[in-house]
Amino acid sequence: MTLTPRHTLLGVLLGAFTLSLPFAEAQAPAAPAAPTDRAFLGLYTESLSSDPNTFGLRVTHIVPYSSAFRTGFQLGDIVLTVNDVLLSTSTDLGREIKDLNINSRVRFNVKRGDEKLRFEGKIGSFQLTMSAYQAHVRKQQQGKPFPAPPAMVWWNPEKKEFEERKEGLSSFHGRPTILFSFDNCPYCLRHKYTKFGQLQKQLASLPTPDVQIAGVFFKEGATKEQSTELLKKLLAATPFDLPLAVAFYPEPTKLDRDRNSVLHRHGTAVLDAEGTVTYLQVYGALENEFVQAYQATLTGSGKKSTEAAGN
Repeated sequence: MTLTPRHTLLGVLLGAFTLSLPFAEAQAPAAPAAPTDRAFLGLYTESLSSDPNTFGLRVTHIVPYSSAFRTGFQLGDIVLTVNDVLLSTSTDLGREIKDLNINSRVRFNVKRGDEKLRFEGKIGSFQLTMSAYQAHVRKQQQGKPFPAPPAMVWWNPEKKEFEERKEGLSSFHGRPTILFSFDNCPYCLRHKYTKFGQLQKQLASLPTPDVQIAGVFFKEGATKEQSTELLKKLLAATPFDLPLAVAFYPEPTKLDRDRNSVLHRHGTAVLDAEGTVTYLQVYGALENEFVQAYQATLTGSGKKSTEAAGN
């Protein structure tokens, strides 16, 4: 069989994501070993005040299919205690949850408007929750246009500065695109930034590469200025020749973790030439499923298959 650029590209993808990359391992910090599973509540909160003596956390997001979702929390609830421990910061809540085992029973005192409620439930599994969440966002987004981040600035390697682009992600229409989100944590550096940067170098050697790759740096809680400085430092330490942007939420835009799940979960999406999502990953490592999804996009079957799955 004669190897075409498409066959060569598939081999590059397989090599990058199903085999080890010595170059990548050497260039990025070693990531700590991940636990097989852990207790997971699925509740995002914010403090009511900067005063540490003000107790209570406001619920800002509930992960679908999580134990918090099943327990009955609602957006805007004020969580006063967990297992009778008073809460004043989200760190307090995380500290109490992390020492629990999966299926441990947990008690909450909650204020909802003028009501005072008491919830009881079991802490769920991180793996099971995130697998269900990934299936949820795939059903919501595959076969549809990729939801663009709220705001972005793009790195101009020639000018060594960030700039706005009115066309945004639509500038990638015309060819299938691999879009990944990352920040400067060791896991993202090792499994996203370094691997995709190395993959871009390999693709550049092909006579007619069928794919383009773009990365979006996003660090939740960081300002636009903080994020651009972090990406500048990263590029100075490990430069790669691929399009990179910084995403951020302009004030006073509210976070939208479900719509922008790829952004918040530092996931990966494969888009067809029209910018339609043919594959989406927000949990776990990129493996054969990712390669197969991209192969389907190249052959034109990716969009058809997702449309069929949604009927």
